Formats: sequence, structure tokens, C-alpha cells
Amino acid sequence: MPSPEIVNIAKSAQTAETKEMFLSLAKEEEMHARILQAEVDAIGQSGFWFDMREFTMEQ
Repeated sequence: MPSPEIVNIAKSAQTAETKEMFLSLAKEEEMHARILQAEVDAIGQSGFWFDMREFTMEQ
């Protein structure tokens, strides 16, 4: 989920180029957050990597 601050800035942008830039930044920020969460999950051995189950403890 992109940060509400960046989305609000994009909504109030005065030009289409500025709006596009901030929406692009919000999308990039969301991808970075997903990558970091995948790393946290891998380090924590939660069994998930990029929202995909790697293994199950029930076997």
C-alpha cells in the first residue's frame, strides 16, 4: 500500500507530470516495502517468500 502522504501530494499536484512522478514514487515505495517484507519473512523463517508458502510445518 503506497503511503497516504505521497498519494495526497500526487492528488494536489498542479501538473500532470508532477502527479505522474509522485504516483510512480508511491508505486516504487510499495515495491520496496514488499521486498523488505520478503526478506524479513525469509530471515524469520516464517515459511513465506514474496507471499508464497515455501514449506509447511504440518508435514
